Amino acid sequence: MSTKLTADLNAVQNAPIELEYLNGDLNIIQKLDDEPNDVGGLTSAQLKAKFDEAGNAIKDYINNDLIPAILAADATEAARTAAEASRVYEESLRAAAEAAREQAEAQRSANEETRKSNETARGNAESARATAEQNRATAEGARANAEAQRVQAETSRKAAEADRAKAEGERESAESSREKSETQRGTNESARQAAEQVRETAEQQRQANEQARQAAENARNSWSEYSAAVKYAAGNKVSSGGSSYVCIKPCKGVAPPDASYWQLIAQRGNDGKGAPTDELPQAPGVSSAGRAETYSRGDHRHPKELPDGGSAGQVLTKTASGSKWADAKKTSYYKTFTAAQWTQTDAEATLSIAKSEHGLSGSDVFAQVSILVNGSYRKGTWASIETYAIVESNGNITLHTSEAFAGAVLLIG
Repeated sequence: MSTKLTADLNAVQNAPIELEYLNGDLNIIQKLDDEPNDVGGLTSAQLKAKFDEAGNAIKDYINNDLIPAILAADATEAARTAAEASRVYEESLRAAAEAAREQAEAQRSANEETRKSNETARGNAESARATAEQNRATAEGARANAEAQRVQAETSRKAAEADRAKAEGERESAESSREKSETQRGTNESARQAAEQVRETAEQQRQANEQARQAAENARNSWSEYSAAVKYAAGNKVSSGGSSYVCIKPCKGVAPPDASYWQLIAQRGNDGKGAPTDELPQAPGVSSAGRAETYSRGDHRHPKELPDGGSAGQVLTKTASGSKWADAKKTSYYKTFTAAQWTQTDAEATLSIAKSEHGLSGSDVFAQVSILVNGSYRKGTWASIETYAIVESNGNITLHTSEAFAGAVLLIG
């Protein structure tokens, strides 16, 4: 209205009219929740309409109920005054509603700020959630890949474990074989060491024997004119007075023909007349001492060189103590032999003939030895002269010589 209301408004009070009370519920704002836009789901226009709803209800009451009632009753100024009072009352209600509205608006603004802040936080949280979800999805993918790799690694581990178990079994078997081999090796090594010790001992003995053999060989190959100043070893050979001797016991200053130290090899022959070729006659016969300057026997043996005492049917034989005549009619045994049948040592060679083989029973045996030369058995040579026979206590006969040779022996006993 453009003009001020100055009339008495107590018309309603004074008017004989009945007005209905304004019974509508005007607590519209109060009933809203604290976050009508967020929780209640109201839009801004709907929220503003709520604030205007109480005023519109009062306006509708005044316009649609109160004023028509006054006008219908031909209201007076009193009615107008009453209406004014009602208006004032309604204005107070409106003011209260406006205050409530302003308070609600402030609350709404605060709630809106809170909502915005919450929305921002929610947006941030949603972004963080989305990022976290992305990270979770990435992590889940990585976990799935890791799980696949773990499954593959577990499969490989099981296969490797099976291979390891198999290899361990093979290793244990190999270790058992190695231990057995090591035990056998230890046993073999002990046997080898023992054998090596025996070999070393044998080698030392062989070397000592070799040295002794070489010394004996050197001694055997030694030929010189006898000298009283020389120390002779067994096997040394010397010439003295035209005869040759072999040393059978080390000595110095003991001159041949001492039989304790020297053995005659070849005796000096006829001076200037030549030496005979055989020591023994080619056939049994009788010889006598003589001084003829020419040979008187068909076998070219000078009678002077034969021992005295022989008679028909006897043969001259060689023994350990010298040459003797023996009766050829006694039991005899003839044997041929090779150089390999002798047992050779550094000092001498021996050839044993068993008693069961020769069948002789005498305690003294005569031996006539021949050496095999170019297919012929020859007597009176160096080997046949140097060889002699000894009857052992068990009846075996042993031939002794300085070096093994091939030949034959006639035993008489």
